[in-house]
Amino acid sequence: MTTIGSMAISPPAGHHDPVPQPVGVQGAEPSLATPPAKPAPPAEPTLIPPPAPTITVATDLGGVGVLKHGNLYLLSDAFGDIHPDTRGLGLYDLDTRVLSCAVLRVNGVRPTLLRGHVGANHTGSIQLTTPERWRDPVTKQEPAAALSPRAISIARHRWISEGLAERVEITNFSGRSQEVVVDLELDADAADIFEVRGYPREARGWFEPTEVTDRRITFAYVGRDGLVRRTHITLTPAEIGPSPERDESGGEGSVRVRWRRDIEPGA
Repeated sequence: MTTIGSMAISPPAGHHDPVPQPVGVQGAEPSLATPPAKPAPPAEPTLIPPPAPTITVATDLGGVGVLKHGNLYLLSDAFGDIHPDTRGLGLYDLDTRVLSCAVLRVNGVRPTLLRGHVGANHTGSIQLTTPERWRDPVTKQEPAAALSPRAISIARHRWISEGLAERVEITNFSGRSQEVVVDLELDADAADIFEVRGYPREARGWFEPTEVTDRRITFAYVGRDGLVRRTHITLTPAEIGPSPERDESGGEGSVRVRWRRDIEPGA
């Protein structure tokens, strides 16, 4: 099993009580005589184009998975994705949507759903796999880039507390090494819950350019009251930049996160 990437999302307001979270421990505890390594200085952020949201009215709430803790709640589809569609999906803090898009793709295609499970109100896991070859367009377009059908296990573990955290784990059950490219498209729209329900505002604020490094994304929305509300996303180091599909059909987010891994059999 290989942890491909993880992310943690902090909403603008900090009024959520913490809850116990999954903890993983690997290796021995370091000796007290050995001082910890000095962390590398954080990279300077670069600016990319801001979100340009179009609020889609929620008219169909079917097939929605919910995680909730306090005033923070997540609505996603069965695959764990957040699409800007008619279901009103997103991560909400009180009455504001702080994350409006989170779409996972593996080697350019959507994985096949095996099962979803909600462990409690605030935790859940979703099990996916690679699609059958006849359903995978990459097989026809780039045969060498296609993954073996159903040979890759993809697990999305997530929990919600003071923010949203997610860990993506991939296991290779095939007999050869697999090159895996995981893309995650992200976006924010700062939509009011009444906008999502179909009551448009006369005017909205605006987004500042998005700040990104190789492990952090910050969406900054300036409201009509002059206050700046930021959504911070921290990630396992990755290639982060503007979504190349943003101006083409099919693009859903303004930011794309990409992880590349060569996964050996059984890993």
